[in-house]
Formats: sequence, structure tokens, C-alpha cells
Amino acid sequence: MKKLLIVTMLAVASFANAQIGVNTTEPTKTLDVNGELRIRTTPVEGATPATTLAVDNNGNVVKSNRLSLYDIATIEAANSIRTTLSSGTETVNNIDIGLAQTITIPANYEAVIKVTYSVPMGAEVEDMPLGTYMGIRFLKNGVEAQAGSRKFSLPLQGDAAGHSSQIAKMNTLSALYTEILSATSSDRTFTFSLNGYIEQNEEIENITYVFNRYAQSGENYNWGNANMTVEVYIK
Repeated sequence: MKKLLIVTMLAVASFANAQIGVNTTEPTKTLDVNGELRIRTTPVEGATPATTLAVDNNGNVVKSNRLSLYDIATIEAANSIRTTLSSGTETVNNIDIGLAQTITIPANYEAVIKVTYSVPMGAEVEDMPLGTYMGIRFLKNGVEAQAGSRKFSLPLQGDAAGHSSQIAKMNTLSALYTEILSATSSDRTFTFSLNGYIEQNEEIENITYVFNRYAQSGENYNWGNANMTVEVYIK
């Protein structure tokens, strides 16, 4: 009885260390499939990010070392935001235009964050030029990340006779912000948000500035709506 038990244990140990071949008598891996592979039921990824698998030129299944899209979030402006400055020379840099996104980087993964935004903006004035800047302050967890901030001077719009006596009503400001993050032992959560920026440099009162869209409908509707997209890639 003891001899039979020892033989059985040796056989099980030998089988456990064997290489199994499907449609091949000479397997080179623990499981070597010479043919197509079909999985009838695949579970959905849970709370923990799944590893992306790839197949090399020799048919070996390997863990991918390339960046893979993990999450994407996008938002479109719900409302036109109008701000009127009535005190002449003034700078306002914290206008909430309603565009913010929160994303989480999972623990133990390197990551690349890519944020893009496009915001139509301008002023409700046409009768004189302004020495004014408009733009976007780009915030990461409430603190400005200057690499993502943008501003520009309001350009003049010439009339039919070629005179630059009017200010262009609207322009669209677009930007791309990227950040590379090393892996950490815990999850990291970031909120990216956009604040409207106005730097009025002439003593002109009661000028109304516009962010997100000029109008819900009509001739200036096709300036479009402001939008913001955050993409997260991990490996």
C-alpha cells in the first residue's frame, strides 16, 4: 500500500511539471496550443485593472509593456458664461466656466495623462479695440498647472474697407496638456478644471466677455460649445 501511494505521488508530481500540447506532440511551454484559441465566456474587468496580453512573432503570449488606454472622460459646456467688467483696468482669473473632470490612476501602474480642451471666447463689443487678454487658467487639484494655461490678445477685425476698427467677437482657444507619472503604491486621484481669464488693460467700462459659446442659436451658434477630454494611459 505504501509503495502504491509513493508511485501515485510521483506520477502526480511528474504530471504537474509536464508540458501539455494541443495538436502537437512536442510542446515547448507549459501549455502549447497548435491552432486557434476560443474562449466562450470572458469575465468583465473588475475594480483592479487587468493586464493587457500580447502575442509575439513566435506565438508566445506575453505581458504587454506598451501604454494602453485605461480611461477616458469628456464633458461639454452646458451654458454660455458671461462676465461684465465695469471698473476699467482689471484682471479676473477665476471665472468658473463649468468644465472639470476627475480621474484616478490605479496603484502600481505607470501612467500618461492627456488633457485637451477647446473653448470659444470673446467679447460683446464691436465699436473699438481693447488692450485686453483673454484665456484659460488650467488647474490640477485646484492649483494652476501653467503648462496647460493659455491666453491671447483679442484680435482686431477689419471692416469691408480694410479698417481695423472693430474687435472680433469670438475666437476659439485650444490646448493640449500631457503629464507622465511613475508608478506608486497607492491610487492617485486628480481633478482638472478650467477657469476663464480676463486681463482688461484699457479704461473701458461695462464690457461683457463670453466663454463656452456665444449663443444657443442664431448666426453665432456655429462657434460651437466648449469641451474638455481627459485620457489616461497605463502600463
